[in-house]
Amino acid sequence: VWSSEVCSSDLPDGESFTINISFIPTAAGTANGELEIIEAGTSASYKVALTGTGISYDPVGGLISDSSSVCSQLDSIFCVDHEDVPAGHRVTDQDIINWFLADHYRAGIINPGAIDIVADPSGDSGRGNVMRVFQKEGTLGFDRPSGGQWRSWPGAHEELYFAYDFYMEPAPRLWSKAQKLPGLMGGDWSAASGGTIGGVPDGLNGWSARLQMYSTQAFPGKGEGALCGYLYHATKFQDYRWADDDPGGQFNFERGRWYRIEQRVKMNDVGQDNGIHQLWVDGVLVQSSKNIRWRTVNTLGIDGVYFLFGYGGNDSSFYAPEDQHNYFDNWVLS
Repeated sequence: VWSSEVCSSDLPDGESFTINISFIPTAAGTANGELEIIEAGTSASYKVALTGTGISYDPVGGLISDSSSVCSQLDSIFCVDHEDVPAGHRVTDQDIINWFLADHYRAGIINPGAIDIVADPSGDSGRGNVMRVFQKEGTLGFDRPSGGQWRSWPGAHEELYFAYDFYMEPAPRLWSKAQKLPGLMGGDWSAASGGTIGGVPDGLNGWSARLQMYSTQAFPGKGEGALCGYLYHATKFQDYRWADDDPGGQFNFERGRWYRIEQRVKMNDVGQDNGIHQLWVDGVLVQSSKNIRWRTVNTLGIDGVYFLFGYGGNDSSFYAPEDQHNYFDNWVLS
């Protein structure tokens, strides 16, 4: 992909003109190209050989019964499987400090009794302890006594991978209108979430790439349990990147089974819309966007994980329809 300022007149001898070329590979391996410059009014042309290497990204994929096996394969920033505390343990702020970047824990809310460690509810995945998050009927987000939210601070990065296992109670439980799931972020927390304190993302203050799961009540054509990337970035507020955008075929969660969710974010080059957001479920790529402008300055990078457990929206139709639990396990940031 090439781009440059428009050359509106002849280029005098001895002067230069810049042509910017970006390499956006579609497959792993070496790719060759050629830039040809044709001199107007003559048959002369000038050719410049181009070469680049596409790097493959291989998600772990599948259900993980032991996160230590994953941690041994990856240069992980944190890797948490909840086996360090017994089933029945109620999660505290100190646990969050210990599990998710103790030296960088800055802010968070855990409602007493809303998050605990329990045995695997499915009983057949071969895993041990898992994290259970409670949502009280008639509550929104992390209203007491439901859910919680916190932020991990891994330091500034240009590209990060984040993954976890996710399980919902089996039918006939009711679907919530919109359920938020954790994802990567950068910059000011309020701006990254569209809050009123930090303002909306403008490329300078913050961005976020949380996930959302919707019911037909919110988006009738998507089906129950529809997954999307719920993005806030420099060029759009509440950008829904659905799992049917690319490569095709809407992904919908089913109740009563474990899923492995994996997310990759890569920052854009300043001045270009080439930031990346990708999602895998059980090792299958279900959403891929490579045209995002996360930022307008190099000082803004990936420096947080936005842990948010709860149901989101701006009116009572988004409240939890009944008491519910959701389950998480095997957190990896690398």
